[in-house]
Amino acid sequence: MKNFITILLFAVIIGCSKKEPFTKEMWKITNGDTPYQNREQVIDDLIDNHLKVGMKVSELVNLIGKPDQIGSFEPNKYYYIYKEEYPFMDIDPILYKLEISFSEDSITVTGIKKIER
Repeated sequence: MKNFITILLFAVIIGCSKKEPFTKEMWKITNGDTPYQNREQVIDDLIDNHLKVGMKVSELVNLIGKPDQIGSFEPNKYYYIYKEEYPFMDIDPILYKLEISFSEDSITVTGIKKIER
């Protein structure tokens, strides 16, 4: 019985952290209250295999669409939300974002990182 519980727990943990290969379709799927539902599953593949420093900003937008947010004080940064989480008893979400920095002439990507705010 103890082994069964251990295996079941392991299966739940693996199932909850399911990663998928990036596709435009998976990135753009929205579902009412959870508009970013698939982005968390594809974010690592997107960063590792599709986004590259030096790529053109137009290629970025063609690949994943217009940004969800643009930096207020840093207009050369795009933000794509990939996860939205509401802590217990809190109305303000924690947003997990992909931050894309680009050159001042807005032509090439200069930085790619995941952030939490």
